[in-house]
Amino acid sequence: MSTDTAFRRITSEVVDGVLVIGFRGGPGLKLIETPVVREFRRELTAAIGERDRVLLDFTNVDYFNSVALGAVQNNARRLGKKGKTLVLCCVRPEILVVFSITWTTPGLCQHYANRQSALQALKG
Repeated sequence: MSTDTAFRRITSEVVDGVLVIGFRGGPGLKLIETPVVREFRRELTAAIGERDRVLLDFTNVDYFNSVALGAVQNNARRLGKKGKTLVLCCVRPEILVVFSITWTTPGLCQHYANRQSALQALKG
């Protein structure tokens, strides 16, 4: 997996054995630009081979498109089939509604209000 650099919008770090993928930028980030969505898909897909536990932190994300949504869903399924875990945190309520409406597999992924509670859940 690539390392953080100033021009990247996607961040990744390992915290207590959990790969945490986040988004660089201040509040109001819209995950709709094709290069950013491609980078997100690559980063998330690479995580499948590297870690058993992956946390997506949506702290700065106000909106994302259907391609990004599909990337989360597809990779959550792939991780689950391999006995691995993908959880989300800090997802805005209006985005959570989209997840709940569009996800075809109930219980595919857990959501936590903040990063700390998500990391705590992944420890146990």
